[in-house]
Amino acid sequence: MSKNDKIQYWQRIFQQQTESKLTKAEFCKTNDLTLSTFYAW
Repeated sequence: MSKNDKIQYWQRIFQQQTESKLTKAEFCKTNDLTLSTFYAW
C-alpha cells in the first residue's frame, strides 16, 4: 500500500468513526483496530 493509499484509508476510517457516533475506543474495538494505531494517524 502506497503512502497516499494509507492516507486515504485512514481518512475513510476517521470519517466512519465520526459518522458512527461511537467513541474512538468503541469504534476501534468494533472494527478490530488498535486505539494506539488510530491515534498514531
